[in-house]
Amino acid sequence: MKSPMPKATSSSTLCKNRGTIVAGPRWGRAAARHHSGVSVRTSQAPRVSVLLPVWNGEAFLEQAMESILRQTLSSFELIVIDDGSTDRTAAIAEEFASRDTRVRVLRRLHERFSGTLNAGIAAARGEYVARMDADDISLPVRLQKQVAYLDANPECVAIGPWIEVVNETGGTSG
Repeated sequence: MKSPMPKATSSSTLCKNRGTIVAGPRWGRAAARHHSGVSVRTSQAPRVSVLLPVWNGEAFLEQAMESILRQTLSSFELIVIDDGSTDRTAAIAEEFASRDTRVRVLRRLHERFSGTLNAGIAAARGEYVARMDADDISLPVRLQKQVAYLDANPECVAIGPWIEVVNETGGTSG
């Protein structure tokens, strides 16, 4: 699965996700039963599983995670899949997980994007799956808008985002 978001070209840029869904297949009841063997901390499945695969993403990971944790939709889980990072990525993610039960961290050997994302998909418990990169920032209403749209349009299985590239001074470039 190729991410629909452009990657930042330098360590001083972020992508700001401005409000619609990145990816959102409906899992349905059968998939929820299939994933019931996954160890979880809550008894009720979330509406959305947000997958954040990351390799050496310490520069912006905190901002990305905070933007998801500030969502107006409360029924979600954030699954950070560390792809064998050699920087502080795992420590940052684990710190968030220790403070917020909606955050889970999967640590893996460096297998690159596809294997890492597939591990996140296998661990997802939500009805919908959203994608997030470590250099993205989501607006607070992102998940709420995504779920509302998909609920209102059951024939739709995936929708894409509108993004703004933000430089280190907060300026946008499109």
